[in-house]
Amino acid sequence: MKNNSVIQSSKKQDPEGSGQFRKRQKDSLRLSLLETASRMVAEGGAESLSLRKLAEEVGASTMVVYTAFGSKEGLLDELWKEGFKRLWEVEEEALKESDPLKRLRALGAAYRQNALRNPSFYKLVFGGRLSLGNLSQEMDAQQSYETFMVLVQTISDCQKAGLLSSKLNDIEIAAMFWSTAHGAISLELSGMLSKWANPQDIYNLNFDNLLRGLQ
Repeated sequence: MKNNSVIQSSKKQDPEGSGQFRKRQKDSLRLSLLETASRMVAEGGAESLSLRKLAEEVGASTMVVYTAFGSKEGLLDELWKEGFKRLWEVEEEALKESDPLKRLRALGAAYRQNALRNPSFYKLVFGGRLSLGNLSQEMDAQQSYETFMVLVQTISDCQKAGLLSSKLNDIEIAAMFWSTAHGAISLELSGMLSKWANPQDIYNLNFDNLLRGLQ
């Protein structure tokens, strides 16, 4: 028979363990809702997203979805933030590179890696499936601005180091790299590019040719 101290100890531990388990369940459900919602929006746009349909897809009640996000608008806000969060997670490693030209290459690789790893979120944020017009007034373009300025700063560092020409300004060059990367990735995600060439080879060739033209 357990003594009183052991019993009291187990009573104290159980609520904490149960709380952690419930939190893991809650986090897992939230992630499942975001993943499913991102696919729905990527396929049909923000207008196609229904909280009732989303609940049915994941096998949860509509109340659970409302509790997690508050409203459809709140869910769209979270999808937008999650899309940029996932991009930042892969770009953080690239930003550790001190050499600006190597950092530029690493950012390009990270951008593609994120798109292939999270295609529905990529289409949602960068493919026009979700625009700021779909979001609440509290949301703005800050995240997209910050993401772009990371590229701009890296271009600027390359120019200061004499690694890239200064005939064009850093914003113009950053826009060239971004649009080139986005075009190749969009074709790759659609499955059209792989019919004619290796997508990764084309992505790298585009990057190399653009670099040569700017050096």
